[in-house]
Amino acid sequence: MNVKSGKVVLRLLGALSVYLNGASVTPSATKQRQIIALLALNAGHVVTVPTLIHELWKDSPPRSSAATLQTYVLQVRNRLAGAAARDSDVRTMISTRYGGYMLEAQACQCDVSEFRSLAQAGRTAAEAGDDLTATDMLGRALALWRGSALADMGLGPVLELEAASLETARLGVLERRITVDLRLGRHTDLLGELTLLAAKNPMNENFCALLMTALYRSGHVGHALEAFRHARTVLRDELGVEPCPRLQRLQQRILSGDPALDTREPVPGRRGPDLNGQRNLMTDASKDGAGRLVILAPARENRLRASAANGQAGIAQDWRWIPSGRAPNLGSMHILCVNFSYIRSWTGLVGIQMEGAW
Repeated sequence: MNVKSGKVVLRLLGALSVYLNGASVTPSATKQRQIIALLALNAGHVVTVPTLIHELWKDSPPRSSAATLQTYVLQVRNRLAGAAARDSDVRTMISTRYGGYMLEAQACQCDVSEFRSLAQAGRTAAEAGDDLTATDMLGRALALWRGSALADMGLGPVLELEAASLETARLGVLERRITVDLRLGRHTDLLGELTLLAAKNPMNENFCALLMTALYRSGHVGHALEAFRHARTVLRDELGVEPCPRLQRLQQRILSGDPALDTREPVPGRRGPDLNGQRNLMTDASKDGAGRLVILAPARENRLRASAANGQAGIAQDWRWIPSGRAPNLGSMHILCVNFSYIRSWTGLVGIQMEGAW
């Protein structure tokens, strides 16, 4: 985090720490720690008195809970005042609002907010097909974690839910980053990480699917099938259910040696015009079935991507990005080459779709 002077810096993705102007102002008392953490997680929004009371005392608050809460908030403010440039700054940071208290968003920097911002940037890049930027943003988001959220705190019912939500978000970002890395061909590098994740999260079928894919692409077909068998055993024993249909289909694709498992998966996004049926396709297929498909596509984007389906056995083995500035230009058309393999017959070609922001 790039710390700005005069702002309260709060780190919640791990042990709680609070800094102001370079000095640690982390509360030591449990109640004050709960208050500052709850205010930080809702920076810019009012946290109501009933919510704070429920967090501090659950369903058994003392009769003087409202007055005691005021005392705790005052103690938090006094701790901040010790490092603040002016006493008036503290009341601006934690303000009293109708029905509750609020930590002003512009007065603080929180690693949770930075995590969410980087995660969103990574997701946007992934959906746009910019995998290198996506894995960088998602990796930076995950690097903010120093352990479990609020790891060294006693949590009440409200913070327990917040911590569980953050952990779910972390796993989601981790899953997305690994998916992007698989698209980048980093399956071998992911094996150690995925093996550990699958072991720690034995009922997480998404991690199991990613591990199976990485193992298959790394040439460990038997281990990929063993990962499925282990997941199925755990799900049967613990929940009495079979693996989800997606995981079962992946197992069948591995058993059948589906060549599509060796290719980059398409990036979700808007699709361009369907070129099915148009006579702007040329093929250069060799006798063994490998070949190249040359597509004349409208040059409306800097980068285009193509995928094709073949009614017999057509599989897109790989494709090549061609920046429009360097591609051969035929008026308003550019040439995009896509390499194919395992194609027995071109007669089953059923359609081609260009992907991009058209």
